[in-house]
Amino acid sequence: MFFAFSLGSLPFFASRVFATTFFLAAIARLQAEGALSLIGEWGVLEAGFLLEVPGWFIADQTLLVLGGLAIVESMADKDPLAAELYATFDKWIKSFGNFVATSVVTPTAVVGLASVALPIHKAGFGWPVAWSLFLAATVWLLATIRQSIVAALRELDENDDIGLRKLISWAEDGWVGGGMIFLVLLPVLTLIVAGLTVVGMIIVQRIIRAREEKQKTPCPSCGHPSSPSSLQCAQCEYVNPAPLRLGMLGAKSVVATDLDLHRLELLGRRRCIHCAERLPERRLSQTCPACNRQVLPSRAWAESYIAFLDRKLWPTASVCFGLSLIPILGLIPGIIYYRLSLISSLRTYIPRSTGCMMRIGVRMLNIVLLAVQWIPGVGGFVLPAMCYINYWIYRKALVERMQLEFQPQVTLPPLPPPLPQA
Repeated sequence: MFFAFSLGSLPFFASRVFATTFFLAAIARLQAEGALSLIGEWGVLEAGFLLEVPGWFIADQTLLVLGGLAIVESMADKDPLAAELYATFDKWIKSFGNFVATSVVTPTAVVGLASVALPIHKAGFGWPVAWSLFLAATVWLLATIRQSIVAALRELDENDDIGLRKLISWAEDGWVGGGMIFLVLLPVLTLIVAGLTVVGMIIVQRIIRAREEKQKTPCPSCGHPSSPSSLQCAQCEYVNPAPLRLGMLGAKSVVATDLDLHRLELLGRRRCIHCAERLPERRLSQTCPACNRQVLPSRAWAESYIAFLDRKLWPTASVCFGLSLIPILGLIPGIIYYRLSLISSLRTYIPRSTGCMMRIGVRMLNIVLLAVQWIPGVGGFVLPAMCYINYWIYRKALVERMQLEFQPQVTLPPLPPPLPQA
């Protein structure tokens, strides 16, 4: 039973370390106060485990801190920029949090349907350090698998314009909260569900890896796996005779005939204009790590990219106008459309520090505009206005970044000749 408890909690720690620890502390606090029991037709049903913890773990200050961290963790996971930043060290935080929690929490078995009259039998399992280290390592592995799945979703929709990652994040919040309660009430059943969850994560990871490998094709010259949208091989610079166009959510089955347009579309998805591999940095001026080439060799290239997006503004706004005429139902597809078509291509090159604050301001402005969407005659202009204002704000930020990254070269005048010696 003890193994059921510790192993059953692993997927929850791999998903939300602070929320899981908070629920552990909250459940232990309720048990200590005698408040955790289910009163039913057959009497009082106690939890399957009595959580024995030190006093500081269930103190008001600890619960307040853990609750605040759980909220921050949940909100950060729903913001693409914050989630990308947090992903660099979340595996270590989750592993360490699991080690601390399993070191201080001692579950003691409870026998019987309730009552204070029935004896509580202790199993005498002291949770040695080696077992806690094993659990922490397992959490690290599960968090790694979760990261690979999230990274695949980010590859399809970097800024979560569709909202799929946010929806999954909300589902994880509910899963962790409900799962920890059931882990204490029904540990064996929760362990089975947790095991099935881990198996499902591994299957999804393998499907994603197989999909990635299937999309790439070996170079006819050197055999190096290359994206079907690449213009040249990253290793031997073999020219791809039929590169596939890149759509909003991946490569299409249409061959790119206009190579200049194809390069601009690759830039819009933050991919190298030569080998089509994803670029790691959120900046226009950078070197592709795959082919070791400068992505945008001059400011003129960056200006051409912005002009390419400018040409897409009014067609996108026109589609938004048509969708905005549909009350309520047209809002969500309209917002997703202009984000995927325009906004994601702008903010993908804006640094995280600038992007986070900008997203907050834009979000507040969008709320104000959405508040008048229901007014007849006015509602039709809400989505086009949101599209234009969002585009103008992010375009201004990108132009400022372009001016900063592609500063004009200053040629210093030659030094004067040395003075003649006396």
